[in-house]
Amino acid sequence: MTDFKENITIDKYSLDLEFEKHPMLYHEFAMDMTTAEDEKDRARDQLELLRAELDVAIRNNPKAFQLEKITEAAISSTIIQTAKFKEAQDYYNSCVSSVRILKIAVESINQKKVALENLVRLYLGEYYSKEAPREIKENAAERVADFIHDDLNKSSRFRRTSVS
Repeated sequence: MTDFKENITIDKYSLDLEFEKHPMLYHEFAMDMTTAEDEKDRARDQLELLRAELDVAIRNNPKAFQLEKITEAAISSTIIQTAKFKEAQDYYNSCVSSVRILKIAVESINQKKVALENLVRLYLGEYYSKEAPREIKENAAERVADFIHDDLNKSSRFRRTSVS
């Protein structure tokens, strides 16, 4: 998909098209978020399974892990130091981050809908009519877009990332 910023930018002269594509845009990001949440859950499950497998392996052969005395603290410490566990933990953290980013994206798409509805109200109120001062006409859509972008920047600076 193209840059997320393009997806939340509003063309005030094509409100009909903006409203037509909005449900599909929302659907796409909501489905991506669902997929990312599923992947995060699988990564968490794999992390828990790996922890259990390493726990058993350490208890069965502590010398292979350079342990003289088996304690819960020693086992936990040994588990989180293994390369496999670190890799699984990094993957899980990446999945959590992807879900957070996609939640922000879905919320931004919701904000776009609100902005579109407000632009329609302005249009119906003849805000963009010939009588409206030129400066107001030129800056109205920019102010709405800036509002959305400011909202995004408060949450985080991100570009949509793929979840694999």
